[in-house]
Parts: sequence; C-alpha cells; structure tokens
Amino acid sequence: MALAILMHLAVSTCSAMILGLAWGKLNYGIALVSLLIGAVAGIWGWQSSKDEKRLFPEVKFVQALFYGFILFAALQHFLYLLYYDRNSINTLHAYNFGDLSMHLQYIRYIAHGAHFWPDNPEFAGDLLRYPIGMDLYNALWENIGVPADSHLFLAGIIMTVVTISLLHKWMGWLGVGAFFLNGGLANWQSILEKRLYDFQDTVAWKNFFLSLWITQRGFLFAIPAGIYVIKMVTETDYCGIISGSKAEKVDSCKFKIFYGVVGTAPMIKQCPVNLECTVAHTLDLGSHVLIIGKIEETYINDNCLTDGKPDITKIKPFMYTSYEESYRQIGDVLAKAFHVGKSLKGKEA
Repeated sequence: MALAILMHLAVSTCSAMILGLAWGKLNYGIALVSLLIGAVAGIWGWQSSKDEKRLFPEVKFVQALFYGFILFAALQHFLYLLYYDRNSINTLHAYNFGDLSMHLQYIRYIAHGAHFWPDNPEFAGDLLRYPIGMDLYNALWENIGVPADSHLFLAGIIMTVVTISLLHKWMGWLGVGAFFLNGGLANWQSILEKRLYDFQDTVAWKNFFLSLWITQRGFLFAIPAGIYVIKMVTETDYCGIISGSKAEKVDSCKFKIFYGVVGTAPMIKQCPVNLECTVAHTLDLGSHVLIIGKIEETYINDNCLTDGKPDITKIKPFMYTSYEESYRQIGDVLAKAFHVGKSLKGKEA
C-alpha cells in the first residue's frame, strides 16, 4: 500500500508536469487526467506488490499504541496546518509563518494558470527553481476545486502514515520513534530542577517533526521514497556481511520466500528480479570456493516490465564497487549498443 501511494503521487506529478509543458499551463482537464493516471498507477502498483498490501504487518499491541500517539500528533498538527478564523488565515506553529505562505503562493500560482515552466513569482526575470513536486501535486487538487485546507491536510496525514509504515518495516518501532519523537535534551533541565518553564525562551529548540516534517513539504515525498530505496540497499548489505550459519536472514529482513521450477532454491518475492540457478561447477581457489551456476529460470515482477519486457528504469539495479566499498546505481544511457561502433567502419588501419 505504501508503494502504491508513492507511485500515485509520483506519476500524478510527472504527468502534470509533462502535460503542463505540452499545453503551456495547468487547467482543470490536465489536473483531472493527471490524478486519474496517478490513480491507475497506484492501483496497478498495489496489485503488483502483493506482499506490500498491508501497511503495518506483524505490528504488536504496544507498537500500535505508540504509532497511534504519533498519528494523533500528526492529526492535530496537519488539521491546524491551515485554518480560517473570520477574515484571517491561521496556522498552529510559528515555524510555519514563512514556509506556509510560500507554499500557498506556489500552489495557487501554478493552479491558476501560470505558464509552464513557471517564472519565479518572487524574483522577476528568473525561472522557478524551488523543488515544487509536492506543491505541484497539491495544485492539481486545488485546480479541481478541493479547498486548500483539505488537500494540505490529507496530503500531510497520508504521507505521515506511509512514512510510519516504511520505517516500521525497515527499523521497527525504534526507528519510528527516533524519526518522529526526536528533540534533544533541552528540556531535561526543567526535569532535573523539578520545575516547569518555557525552555524555548532561551534555547533555539528544534524538533524534526515540528520544524521540518510539518513545514518543509518536499520531505513528505522525498523521505518515504528514500526510505523505500535505502531499505532495499540495507537488506542487500546485511545479506552480504552476515553468514547464514550465524543468523536467519529471511527472518531478519522479513523476506517473503517462493520456489520455482527447481523447487529447492529459495527466492525473494520483494526482489524485482530473481535468477533461479543450479550448481554447474565448483572450483577450489584456496582462499574460497567459486561456485558456477546455471540459470534455469528468470522471474521478474510485473511492475518492472514495459510491454512485457524487462525495463531497467523500473528495476533500478545497483552494483557493489569493491575499491570504494560502496553501492552505486546504474545511470543514464550512453549510446545505442551494436550501433555507435558503426561510425568507425571503413577506418580500420
């Protein structure tokens, strides 16, 4: 479900950007079509990721209470992110005075027909360079008539649920708590002195949840998307550094296992691509044994296919580089294989 929501948001925003550039601006039709395309992508992602349908798998009662407390706090803060009092517009936190007005300006500027790519509404003669992904997404809802306080609230609370879900699957309740309930030790002084006072009067206290998650709207998509990617890299690294004789990797990483035509080789459902192999040869190299396998069958997730063929942009493979002990993602296309070399034909010495 978390992946489906991320896909909906990303596809809706990208569709609106492409259509906006083609049409010259956003309008009601483009906003509606973009959201519908995003909805289809989200449903497709939900159906394709059968093991990701539950937001909180294997959650315990105490964990549920803990997550409920965080969601209650998020409900309060996003519910009062933007509210109206007679003729005034209000927000709950002083942290938001500058950020919220800027984001509202961008959302309404784009929704009301700004030429694509938009000029910067604050600096004349310059293009808008701020990362407006989330603001563009909210501008779609603004364009079809959803009130600003409603779509800002829904986007904030839904992405909070998604982030809690992904952190729960990656790091458990400790990771969720570290992310949403951090704040430093500034208030310990009041506890030690056994008296209450406003410690923010003398200390520039900051909390990630209040000062960044609520105010910096780009994080609403960037952080859960990043967690989803980092989770896969973390699991890959763990499986490489921990011996199967010392730990049960399937349980540690919460892998879902399936078997193919061979019937004895366990494969991981969460992996976009699985190669089912049998042992063809073993070579004793002294320091270790090199095992050469024969690929018997290849399994690719449906959401990594385009027109029935593997799509590397959807698989998003990464590789280990031993000299720097890092993981690197495969980049852009450099040239067309079996074609670019033809330019040297006839020039042989």
